[in-house]
Formats: sequence, structure tokens, C-alpha cells
Amino acid sequence: MTHVFMLVLIIGGNQVGGQKMYFASINTCNWYASKLTRRYANHRGTVPEEHQVLAYCKPTFVDRDSILVYDY
Repeated sequence: MTHVFMLVLIIGGNQVGGQKMYFASINTCNWYASKLTRRYANHRGTVPEEHQVLAYCKPTFVDRDSILVYDY
């Protein structure tokens, strides 16, 4: 068992993805989270609610033998 960071993606208020992504490094996880949230620019007004994107990295504890962990 080891501590990793799970990428959480929410679009339009709904969590997306059946397959979870786990990262050993918070820096790598945050890089993906920042790229996913740049999908829509918000320079001229507000983004419609169904297109609002939120991504963050949640610390969690997993068994590395049964879970794919990126950047090891």
C-alpha cells in the first residue's frame, strides 16, 4: 500500500470517468489537472454551467500491485 494522488475531473457538476487515474507525483497530477481545466477560455463572459470544468488531485492510499500508478 502506498500514498498516491487521484485525478478528479468534474464537468458541468458531474464527476467524469469510470477509470480513475493515479499519480505518484503531485506535480504530475497537478499538471494534468491544469491542462484539463484550460479546455474552455472564460475571457468574454461566463462559461455555460454544462461546460464548466474543475479538476483537482486527491491524496489517497492504494495497493500498487492492483492499481496502475503513472510516473513511477
